[in-house]
Amino acid sequence: MRQTTQQARNNVMDSHRLTILCRERSCKANGSGCKQIKVSGPSPSDPRKGCITQFSPEEIVALRMSLQAMDRDSKEWFILGILSSCMRTGQKTECSKWKEQRDRTRARSTYCLLTNPVCKVIPAPGLSDVRRRYLFQHIREYVREDRQNLVCPDPAN
Repeated sequence: MRQTTQQARNNVMDSHRLTILCRERSCKANGSGCKQIKVSGPSPSDPRKGCITQFSPEEIVALRMSLQAMDRDSKEWFILGILSSCMRTGQKTECSKWKEQRDRTRARSTYCLLTNPVCKVIPAPGLSDVRRRYLFQHIREYVREDRQNLVCPDPAN
């Protein structure tokens, strides 16, 4: 499927913005005095680095372009696969402070990008109100009708 000129221009502009953003964040990590941008918390693999600084701008752009190249059905299955593989469904918590582990009360997820863990938390009961509203208002129209309630639940419920 060929892109229109406007879509190609938007992709280039998005790539350019992403490259600039990543450069500014790497300047902050290096302490060279560039514009200060808040970087997410430390990553488990390297506590000195923020989540976004683990990846080069080229990796992020390549991942984004590969997702744009997928058809709609492939994207849906890709996202559902990521969500199902990232959910921690254990019945007990994993805390070293307690002798006996407590029953899990919230859904927890581990987010990974290119097999590297990134900082992201889904509050109970699975999705925040803001995220539910966003999915319902902006993403629902792109999801097949038989999967809309699964992927984009109604925030009123």
